Amino acid sequence: MKDFTYKNPENLSRLVVILLVLGALLDTIAAFSSYLEYELLVSVKEGAEITSQMADANDNRQGVIGLAQTILFIVTAVFFGRWIYRISSNAHSFSSSNQRHSPGWAVGYYFVPIVNLWRPYQALRDAYEAFLDLARDNKDNIIFPLWWFAWIVSNILGRMLFKSSMRAEELDELIQSSLITIGSDSFDVFLDIIAVSLVIMVTKACLSHRERQRSDPDAVSNG
Repeated sequence: MKDFTYKNPENLSRLVVILLVLGALLDTIAAFSSYLEYELLVSVKEGAEITSQMADANDNRQGVIGLAQTILFIVTAVFFGRWIYRISSNAHSFSSSNQRHSPGWAVGYYFVPIVNLWRPYQALRDAYEAFLDLARDNKDNIIFPLWWFAWIVSNILGRMLFKSSMRAEELDELIQSSLITIGSDSFDVFLDIIAVSLVIMVTKACLSHRERQRSDPDAVSNG
């Protein structure tokens, strides 16, 4: 069995929080930009004339924002995955017997169809509960289910948006796609905020457990 060594997650979690906050800001900008596009399309439907410069400006703005979102999503996913691995690895270093999932699979489950609907949640939740002082801490909280609910809904909206944008050719279809984009970006702001709360909460629990382990090693089970 592999031995896991505790590594301080503080700096990594701080970086993840910064990336998530940037994501929330960018998603807010994207939602507003999509609303401007929606208004432009509706005005065309109502008979207004727009110049090619106006259309190009809209397309260029949407393209730049979309590219920025994609790049930031990839960077955030990489460091969020590293943070999950670090948290799971620390949980194993404290009490491997209570962990049902390895650090590698805690990240890997996200890429496996079907099981990615619940296993990533289980893996991170197990790690979090390994950090708790069950005599003092309440393991029941709203952050975990709220985060996973937001993650699932965000993925559903993302799939809807992809399908809508791929087949949108007529004006009404473009308007509908813009509305889905507004909804998806707006909901992602909510997801980013919940994810920030999750990262802070789990990291604090990990640091607190480490502090208790240092101050009273006999009182903390090492599995």
